[in-house]
Amino acid sequence: MFRRFVLLKEAVKHCMALIGREWPIIRSEDWDIMEEVCESLQPFEEVISTVNTDEVHGKPQANLSAWDKFENKKATRKRSSESY
Repeated sequence: MFRRFVLLKEAVKHCMALIGREWPIIRSEDWDIMEEVCESLQPFEEVISTVNTDEVHGKPQANLSAWDKFENKKATRKRSSESY
């Protein structure tokens, strides 16, 4: 849901303006932070999605591969941030 809010950023801005109610001000920096949070949470979303799919299809062995995928992404991000 949070990711959708960020993806619909322009629509959210327009709706907030059209309604004309006193809304909290969402600054550009706030949108940037929300985008970073979504990016940081993406591996968790993938693991949860994989685990949920595996439970439905009865494939418990795939849970470990989802965790490995998460760990690999985490390591890749760490290496790329260290290169700056």
